[in-house]
This record gives sequence, structure tokens and C-alpha cells, in this order.
Amino acid sequence: MSVGTRQTVPYSITGLNPYPWIRWWYGFAAAPAPAQVEELPLKEREFLRRSKLISIALLIQLIEMLAGLVPALHDGTNSAYMILVNIGFLVIAALCNRYRKLLLAGLMATVTVEMGIASLIIFPPGGYLGVGNIPFIFLPIQALMISVLLFPSWGILVMGALNLCMTIAALALVPKTAEFQALLHTPAGSAIIGIPITTQIVCALISFIVITSLQESLVRADKAEEVTKLQQVLAEQASRELQTKRELETGIQEIVSGLTRFANGEQQARIRLGQGHSLWPVAGSINNMMGRFTRLREQEKPMEQTFMALQAYLTAIRMSKVTGKRASLPHTGTEIDTLVEELLANPSSVERPQQNGLHTSQQENRYVSRQDNW
Repeated sequence: MSVGTRQTVPYSITGLNPYPWIRWWYGFAAAPAPAQVEELPLKEREFLRRSKLISIALLIQLIEMLAGLVPALHDGTNSAYMILVNIGFLVIAALCNRYRKLLLAGLMATVTVEMGIASLIIFPPGGYLGVGNIPFIFLPIQALMISVLLFPSWGILVMGALNLCMTIAALALVPKTAEFQALLHTPAGSAIIGIPITTQIVCALISFIVITSLQESLVRADKAEEVTKLQQVLAEQASRELQTKRELETGIQEIVSGLTRFANGEQQARIRLGQGHSLWPVAGSINNMMGRFTRLREQEKPMEQTFMALQAYLTAIRMSKVTGKRASLPHTGTEIDTLVEELLANPSSVERPQQNGLHTSQQENRYVSRQDNW
């Protein structure tokens, strides 16, 4: 899996990406899941998964109740009213499940199923348990299978024990018809009692083993998914750190190159880094410093030219004193030329300045020393 991509976990009935035919029911009976459900902690994702399982169990029961409602309306008994009451309980349980009351929803669904099965076994029509009621003794297995979706694995054993007690109590305490009594005294009588009991025990144990294994597999899968996400996060972090390191190296090379060009006399040299670069503020400060230095140098050029012109005139005058010849004044192209021309044109208008304690040569040396310091 490449860095920077997210792998979508292909959940179906139990979670994130349900089949289209079940989404409408999840929207009514299951706890709503956020958009970024893959980023939720394991505990929250397991909670949402259980909520969807409970909603499926409720849907199965509703379908069963609705299938038995039409025959019950024509049998002339009050069973249709009982079915309608059970449907109402299931709808309430679905709403509880949607509003994150999973335990309450599971208990209501279980009680609804158990009440319907108990009414058929413990309170058979006519008050007597007959041969025609033998298939009803196996109905607790249905409640056991539904509890697989409602409770953890230990709840399956509890439900199996309750169903087993109800079956034994019904076979031992509920009045039986004469035909059923006669059948119990035949060689098949032990099978009539033993098969429902052993079937429920076997189904409870197998369901417990299977569900325990599935839950452990889900926990391992969730942990493996978390490890995969952690590895992906670490890989992305390492990639970002490598990219940042390369960016810093490139930026430092650009800064060194810019400073080298500027030191070699390229006054317009600047450090070129993008605004999003991590060293962009540093480069901007250095560029401002180089710009100010360049402007300062530009401002010093006229002063240096004036000083050089002054040195040229002084040199010409001193050579004239040494050789005894008339001084040949240079043309420097500065304001010193204008000053000398004015002085030569009107020598009588110039008054010699008073000495201020420093000789001219000393002033010149001080000025030269100042220029060297610059």
C-alpha cells in the first residue's frame, strides 16, 4: 500500500459499508455512524457493529411476526393481538437501538421472543400439551440463534440455560393429553424428551464456540488494522521529515550561494526561496540586509569620488611645490572642479581661515583613516 492512501475496510453486514438492500433499515434501527467512521477507536467501531447486528436480529423477528400475523387473523383466537403487541415491542427496541441503548434493545428483543415461545409451550391451546405441540418444543433454539446477534458469547450460554430450564419445566409440569401420555410410555418417549434437550445443549455449545472464535478473530483483525494504520502514519511522518530535510538542505544551499555571490561583488544578488519554504523568513531578513548594504554603498560613492578628487588636487599642488613649476590641475568631474575654478577666478575674495589647532595634513590623515575604516 502506497504512502498517503487510505484503505477502506470492506465491512458488509457488520459495519462500515453495508449492502444497499439493508441501508434503509440501518438508517431506522441502528445507531448512526459518522462520516469518517474508519478513524474511530476500536471500542466505538465495535459498538456500532453490535448495533447493526441487533438491528438485523430485530428485522428477522419483525419479518417472522408479520409472516404469522395473517394466519393469526383467521384462526379465531387472540394470537393476532399478541403478535401485534410483540411487533410494538420490536419497534420500540429498534428505536432504543438507534439511540444507543443496545442492552435495553437486546433485552426487549429477547423477552419478546421468549414470551412468544413460552406462550406456545407452557400455555398451549386448550391447556394441554399434545402430540401436535411437539415441534414447539424445539422453538427455544430460535431464541438461542437470535441471542447470537444480541449478546456477547457468554450471553449464549445464559440463553441456552434459560431455554433448557423452560423446556424441562414444560415437559415435566405442563398437563399433557392422554395421547401424549401414552406416547411417552412407548420406546419413543425417551427420544421425545431427550432429543429437544440434547439439541438445545449442542446448539448452545456450538454457537458459543463459533461466536467466541469469531469475536476473537474480529479483535485480531481490528488490532491488525490499527497496526497497519500506525505503520502508515509512521511512514507518512518519515516521508514528511525526509521532505523537510531535503527542503532545508536546498534552502541552506541557496542561502550560501546567494551570500557568496554578494560577497564576490554581485550587488544585485538575492536569495530566492518561495514563501512556503521553511527558511523563507530567514532568507527575507538576509535579503533586506543585503539591500540596505547596497543602498548604503550607493550613498557612499559620491563621497568617495569627492575624496579622490581632493587627493588629486592636493597631489598636483604638492608636485608643483617640489618641481617649482606651475601646477597642472586635473579635471575630476566632481564639485571640486567648480570650487577650484571659482577660487582661481576670484582669489581676492577668499580669506584664509583661522587655524583651529589642527594642521591640514593632520585633517587629511584623519579623513583617510576614516575612509579606510569604511
